[in-house]
Amino acid sequence: MQTTQTTRERVDGFLRRWCAPASFLVNTYGNNLVKSGEDKTLGALLWFLGLVMLFYAASYWNREVLTVRWWHDRHRVIIFLTAAVPTTVGLTYLNRSEYWQETAGEGVTSGSYAILRWVLFWAWLGLAWGTQERDPAPFSFDDLPARLRRATRDRTWSNFAGLGAAVIVIREEFFEIYKAPVISASLTLAVGAIVLLHKTYARVRKLCTKVHADVQALLRDLDELAKAEDDDIDKKTDAALRSWDALHLDLCAGIDTGYSVGMPFLPASALQGLETKILSAIQSGRVTPDAIDEADKELRALQAACADRLDPLA
Repeated sequence: MQTTQTTRERVDGFLRRWCAPASFLVNTYGNNLVKSGEDKTLGALLWFLGLVMLFYAASYWNREVLTVRWWHDRHRVIIFLTAAVPTTVGLTYLNRSEYWQETAGEGVTSGSYAILRWVLFWAWLGLAWGTQERDPAPFSFDDLPARLRRATRDRTWSNFAGLGAAVIVIREEFFEIYKAPVISASLTLAVGAIVLLHKTYARVRKLCTKVHADVQALLRDLDELAKAEDDDIDKKTDAALRSWDALHLDLCAGIDTGYSVGMPFLPASALQGLETKILSAIQSGRVTPDAIDEADKELRALQAACADRLDPLA
C-alpha cells in the first residue's frame, strides 16, 4: 500500500514538474493557430489547455522549487534550468519570424515587442509565485520590517509587470484594427496599475495597524492575568485567549494580498514558535513575569515592525 502511494506521488510530482514548461508551449502554439487562422477552434482549446496545465503544475513549483532562497539550492536550480532552457528554445521556435508581422510601429519590430512581452510575463510569474517565503529558518523578528518591505515591493512590481505584458499583447493583437479602443484600454490598465499600487500599500498599512492594536490588547490581557485574583483567573484567561486568537488571525493573513500567492505576515515556523510561547504562558494558570518575558520580546518586535505603517483610517 505504501509503495503504491509513493509511486503515485512520484508520478504526480513528475507530471506537475513538466506540465509547467509544457503549458507555455501548448498555450503559445494554440495562440499561433488562432492568429494564423489555420484552426481557431483547436487553437482556442490548446490555449485554454495550457492555462489548465499551468494551474495544475503551480502547486508543485511553489512547494518544491520556488521556496526559501531556492537559488542557493543546487538541486532546485537544476530543476529550474532543465525546465526553463528547453521552454525558452521552444518558445523561440514557435515565435519565429513567420508568426510576426514585418513591423509593429516606427522602427520597432514585432519581435522586440514579443521579447518584451515574455520578459514582463516571466517577471510577473516569478514575483507573483516565487517570493512567498524567502526568509531562512530560524526567522528573526528583527527581520520583519524587511519582510514587509519586500512583500509590498514584489507585489507592486509583479502587478506592473503583469499589466505591462497585457498592454503589449493587446497592442500586438488589435492596434492595427482598433487603434482608439486599444489606446483607451491601455490607459485604463495604466490607471489600474496605479489603483493596485494604492490598494497594496493600503492593505499593508491596515494590516500593520490591526496587528499593532491586537498585540497591545494581548499584552494588556497578559498583564491583567498576571495580577488577577484566584477567582478571576478563568475569566482573565479566556480574555487573553480571545486576544491571542485575534492576533493569530492577523499573523496568518497575507501581507500583500489575500489570495494564496500572498506572503504571510510571519513564516509558519515563527508563528508556531510564538504560539507555543503565548499558549504556554496563558494556560499555565497564573502568569509569571518569566513566562511573559518569553513572548514579550517578540510581541514588542511585532509592534516595532508595524510602527512606521500605522494608519487607523486605511
